[in-house]
Amino acid sequence: MELFELLDELRILAENGRHYADDPYDEERYERVLELVGE
Repeated sequence: MELFELLDELRILAENGRHYADDPYDEERYERVLELVGE
């Protein structure tokens, strides 16, 4: 798997996780993943 594909899949998982997160801590973790993937 190419690095770009891996980062894109991680971004999608984080977006879905953020959408369905039940508590603020989970939302923060998914936000941080999105920040890292965007760098």
